Amino acid sequence: NTALKLFSDLFRVGKVPLTLAFNLIDYIVKESSTAPIMQALYQTSRIFNLVEKRGMLDLSARVLYRIEKLFGEKIDQITWNDNKTLSELELQSSLLNFACSYDLRKCNSTASDLFKTWKDSNGTASLPTNVMKNIFTAGAKTESGWQFLLKMYSFVDSEPEKLKILESLASTSDVKKLIWLMQTSLQGVVIRSQDLPTVIKSISQNLPGHLLAWDFVKENWNQLVKKFHSGSYTIQSIVTSTTYQFSTLEHLLEVKSFFESKSEETAQLRYVREAIETIQLNIQWMEKNLALLEKLL
Repeated sequence: NTALKLFSDLFRVGKVPLTLAFNLIDYIVKESSTAPIMQALYQTSRIFNLVEKRGMLDLSARVLYRIEKLFGEKIDQITWNDNKTLSELELQSSLLNFACSYDLRKCNSTASDLFKTWKDSNGTASLPTNVMKNIFTAGAKTESGWQFLLKMYSFVDSEPEKLKILESLASTSDVKKLIWLMQTSLQGVVIRSQDLPTVIKSISQNLPGHLLAWDFVKENWNQLVKKFHSGSYTIQSIVTSTTYQFSTLEHLLEVKSFFESKSEETAQLRYVREAIETIQLNIQWMEKNLALLEKLL
């Protein structure tokens, strides 16, 4: 419980010194209980994402190396099936999502083999539900795999499976495909309009797409609020997912001025204020910890 609280306080400026948090990590990954490990992975991943989205690729590579060193053994121990307790499934999902996203250990080779089997069966082979997204994401790295997943998006009836396919399609580094996914989901052609928040959130998470998604929101704001209404959860989700990784003064001013240019009412919406507060918190965290992070790694 103490370890959990320390890690959850890591992003509250001044609450927990970065040095103390990093000293705790080695202890936490030896834990057998799921919650502290997941919290440690979440917080270290958050640091990685902030640094990566700043374009600090050398430092982000060092953070990634540290994360792999910490969690690599646990990733290697994962068996790709659903025969686990709920907490074990949650931990497996978190570890594999990160490992496959950044090509750690044998994650993508295992996932690619399983995808090939599924694709060769024309989508009829049974896949473990909990690792389905990782398998689809590995498949989406090739042109033929991406096109097959797009076809299957229209064919599958299972809503969770459909969304996992969509998240995988949005994980591509192909900018043209990312723009196409956002445009077609906004129009409701091929991709359903109700899936636009999922598309935008998924695109925001990858390095080639995070600025692309924010630019798309700015360029299509009037159309977005006309379709979904400015006070809706959908718009809240879109704004949050496209801004929460910003950590520079330039982006803070850009986000503030964009919403202020729409209307005073828009600028005062709760989720807009929260988005701005998150960016401010990210800026403070980076100012306080960036130099120390360089030393620690």
